[in-house]
Amino acid sequence: MPSRRFHGAPPVFVRGRELDGTFRLAVEDRGPGVPHHFVPRLFERFTRADETPRGGTGAGLGLAIAHEFAEAVGAELDYEQAEPRGARFVFAVKTRRVARR
Repeated sequence: MPSRRFHGAPPVFVRGRELDGTFRLAVEDRGPGVPHHFVPRLFERFTRADETPRGGTGAGLGLAIAHEFAEAVGAELDYEQAEPRGARFVFAVKTRRVARR
């Protein structure tokens, strides 16, 4: 059975960076990105963009769960449009300095 891809497209980039007391982990692809009109609802439970191909799998819970997890650990999960095209999801959490002994 051929594999189906409903979200994103290669290549996929994963980058981590600490700056000003915040660690940011970004996952970015080169797919079509999220339709502009759908971005405000992206992290809501049971939502799927109208553009999701028929026969697409999923209940529209994955990003909602990920967003709630981020909030539960005191972090943030955000979406950004990638350039030149694609989606970028950024997990950001405050870091704290650990005293060396």
